[in-house]
Amino acid sequence: RVVLAAATPREIGALRATLEILPELGGAARALAGPGGEPPVAVPARPADLADTLVRAIADDPPPHAREGGIFRRGWNAELDDLVELSTSGRDAISRMEAEEREKTGIGSLKIRYNKVFGWFIEVTRANLHLVPDRYTRKQTLAGGERYLTQELKDLEARILSADEKSRALQASMFQDLLAEIARHEAAIREIGATLASLDALAALAHAAGRRGWVRPRVEASGRMRIVAGRHPVVEAF
Repeated sequence: RVVLAAATPREIGALRATLEILPELGGAARALAGPGGEPPVAVPARPADLADTLVRAIADDPPPHAREGGIFRRGWNAELDDLVELSTSGRDAISRMEAEEREKTGIGSLKIRYNKVFGWFIEVTRANLHLVPDRYTRKQTLAGGERYLTQELKDLEARILSADEKSRALQASMFQDLLAEIARHEAAIREIGATLASLDALAALAHAAGRRGWVRPRVEASGRMRIVAGRHPVVEAF
């Protein structure tokens, strides 16, 4: 699915989790080595650079679909961090601008408000109109004051309104780039997958043998088969 660029963020999160525990699995397999010193399955080494990339890039709980956003960890991409910050904390950015404008103008009652007709605007009471700087553009006159716009406020509003859409588009593009990077390790990942499949099958047999008292057959070259007190495992289970 990675090679076909069809893998989902959640699947890549699972791949990351697998690569994280691979050294531990290798150690467990080596601890089961037989008399000859060989483990039942030789767990291959993980691609260290890929494992590091996925740990640093992918969020703790990635979404099931790339179009949902929330794929990447904060700090992985500065542009994405800014867009996510704006889309999730737009009102915080507005509040910071309001505080800055109060300090710059000396108008303590200055408010930045919003309505569906005008969007975001600066509201100044009539008593403070003499403090309004030239960079403010009058938008609407009220009984008790005036409403204004600034280029900075218009730019911030545009960024807030488009931030979510842009962040999703950027994440989708970044995710495709990440899939291409993972696909370069196709051979190593296939080997890891085949090894873990063998470990899974052996672990399942070991679990069943431990629960039901099975014994391992002795394999020899005579070509004869001799079964003592044998049972069909499925029939016995029922």
